[in-house]
Amino acid sequence: MRRQPDRSPSGRADALTRLLTLCAVAVPITLAACSGAVTVSQPTTSTSTTSTSTTDATPSATPSPSTTTSTSVSTSTSSSSPPAGPGLATTVRLAFGGDTNTANSAGRVLTAGMGSAAAVLAKADLAMVNIETALADDRSGLVPEPKSFNFVAPARLLDIVGKAGVDVVTVANNHGLDFGQVGLKRTLAARSASRPHLIGAGTDFAAAFTPYRTTVRGRGVMFLAATDVLDAGLPWEATATRPGLASIKSKAGYAALRGAVRSDRTAHPDDVIAVYLHAGVELNVCPTSRQRQVAADLASDGASAVLMSHAHVVQPGAVIHDTAVAYGLGNFVFAAQSAATAQTGVMEIDVPPTGPPTQLWHPGRISGGIPTIFSGSAAGQAQASWKALGSGC
Repeated sequence: MRRQPDRSPSGRADALTRLLTLCAVAVPITLAACSGAVTVSQPTTSTSTTSTSTTDATPSATPSPSTTTSTSVSTSTSSSSPPAGPGLATTVRLAFGGDTNTANSAGRVLTAGMGSAAAVLAKADLAMVNIETALADDRSGLVPEPKSFNFVAPARLLDIVGKAGVDVVTVANNHGLDFGQVGLKRTLAARSASRPHLIGAGTDFAAAFTPYRTTVRGRGVMFLAATDVLDAGLPWEATATRPGLASIKSKAGYAALRGAVRSDRTAHPDDVIAVYLHAGVELNVCPTSRQRQVAADLASDGASAVLMSHAHVVQPGAVIHDTAVAYGLGNFVFAAQSAATAQTGVMEIDVPPTGPPTQLWHPGRISGGIPTIFSGSAAGQAQASWKALGSGC
């Protein structure tokens, strides 16, 4: 269900953006204390031109897995969520899908839509997916980076996922700069007020880590995104002077992310805080020690939900204190090549006013690049299989 961002006075937004820019060059301890002060909403730019292209991946080897601050307030409701009430009594329903692009068979999404997955996404108060591709209608001047796979999709992919109920997308992943700074510039230009809010990348460190904020029936909600996966030797991390991705591979980036969660939890104890990360190892069903540590750290900082993608297979979930964790959402709109990589689903998380969130995995299978959500006994069997994943790790 589409939401509009909160309005923040432009002077306050500019001041906070400058603050985080300064934090980018601070020592990690200082950065952890000040980075979380950012409370501005998602930046947007003008709407990009619609493309009739279907997609493209430029393979070379084996698969691997600004702007003006937007400022409107939303307090709308969702028929599938618990009854409306004061902000402190509001349970907020979130929904998340995994890796999404338009390469090969997944290009069908541009004409066929997102199928039965859209119904699950649209029932949530807010939904989010990982856009694992550069976005560009004009392909002229795009030069692929030296890596195994380079993905580019027309900017109207944002319109397609938005029509399916997605409110927020992250491009903080190991394909966000597949076509370098030129590709990133076009990705950022694809932002518009009518499209899902794009986070995880920006014109500098501060912009890349800027969260998306909104309200649901009076309760604040914040989305953050970053990547823990980048190809060696490629300078894709945003810095104080370079556009790029929000990355937690650096001490400064990790401190910024954790500081933002801690700061918001302290300032707004009742907020819903969701962190979407690109993390893990391709085709590993079990989460790595790094994934577990990051999830535990963010749980201690006060995150309501931590979601991860990158492995291209579904990984188990967990609840750490009052934090719901999904270590790997798998592929979503993707040209899956095996039974394991074709497993997919939507993670639904209800965040109550107090106590731990509840998770409901809506399992499915990718067919022809598009997710189909199971129903009946097939759904029950797949849910049982997902719950059993953790016991093997």
